[in-house]
Amino acid sequence: PQPEEGHLPAKIAAGAGVRRDRPYLELAWQPAYHDLMDPDAGYTKGAQIDFFALSGRYYPLEESFKLQSFRPVDILSLAPRDLFFKPYSWKVNGGLDRKSFADGSDRLYLHLNTGGGMAWHLTSTGNSIGYVMAEADINLADRFQQKAALGGGGSAGLLANLSDSWKAHLYSSALFYVIEEHQQYRLALDQHVNLSKNSGLLINTLWERSFNNSRAEAKLSWVRYF
Repeated sequence: PQPEEGHLPAKIAAGAGVRRDRPYLELAWQPAYHDLMDPDAGYTKGAQIDFFALSGRYYPLEESFKLQSFRPVDILSLAPRDLFFKPYSWKVNGGLDRKSFADGSDRLYLHLNTGGGMAWHLTSTGNSIGYVMAEADINLADRFQQKAALGGGGSAGLLANLSDSWKAHLYSSALFYVIEEHQQYRLALDQHVNLSKNSGLLINTLWERSFNNSRAEAKLSWVRYF
């Protein structure tokens, strides 16, 4: 498909989910450009360039609204290798996110994450990409006793177009931190179902463990491109 046949560059998503048995409503906005889970038509498969993505959540049981994340930049390039071409895949992202700290609470922290690795087509049709990456991660927060944590580890994932309108991304990561010693493990499955050229449904499921605290989360969102 030609670029003009792809979705529009801005996106808004409205959804509902459950996090640690606490229901919430979420509103997210992304002014540009293309997320890994967005429809591939008109864009490069395996490429993600997001700028100034912002999301907030309202927890009705607590009657509280919280900033969930703010990422000024989130770039991922999955470049499959073959017999003749051996490109490297890479990623970089940073901003504010939430994670579970030692006291079990979910708090905002500032982070910068980068990594590099390799990717491959897993089928002859090119409908699926598998990848592995080594990662480095820097976290800054007042909740850390030393105000900072420096981590390293790896991630692996599978991105697949299950049909013309259904895309799935299964991935996991493990990061090990020094200065503020702890580990963070993550296993997630994201799915996107196209409803039209500029709308779709996004399904996110996640299990994560940090500071010996585990959490599970599931969310369903309606996505509109404009």
